[in-house]
Amino acid sequence: MAANPFAEMLNQLLGRPLDPGEQQALACELEKLEQDPVPGVPGSPTQPSPQIPTPQMPITVSPIGVALIQQFEGCARRRPDGRYEAYPDPGTGAAPWTIGWGATGPDHFAADPGARIGPGTVWTGAQCNARLEADVSTGTIAESFRAMRRTLPGPSARRPPARPSSMP
Repeated sequence: MAANPFAEMLNQLLGRPLDPGEQQALACELEKLEQDPVPGVPGSPTQPSPQIPTPQMPITVSPIGVALIQQFEGCARRRPDGRYEAYPDPGTGAAPWTIGWGATGPDHFAADPGARIGPGTVWTGAQCNARLEADVSTGTIAESFRAMRRTLPGPSARRPPARPSSMP
């Protein structure tokens, strides 16, 4: 069964992994919530089921999400002139070189279209912000979100199991 964010949260809270029966019960309850947004209230307004995310769906990150990324990533190596310079990976002391809010790889602001972030790369704060926006919407961060979406179960993975006739 694919990873389920709710199951993983419960694993952490319980201090142990959910067993397969508990995972199926959780999937059944999540399915019920999608079908009846106010359980036990007859005639409660129904809402359309949330769209199951797919890897092809566009990525949108709220301003709060971007602020959270900035809080954890940081924008290091600010120079006295207010611009930012690239720095080596702290673990290796070499590649990958990073600049701004965690940008690595191609240097989209260099005159040479094949340039990569490395020693001597310097960006303005606006360039750091622009690269973060690009990474969130179409770049490396967007690809990370798409990878997470691929781990979410589709509708068929959340169907309740068939109950044996001996069960109520």
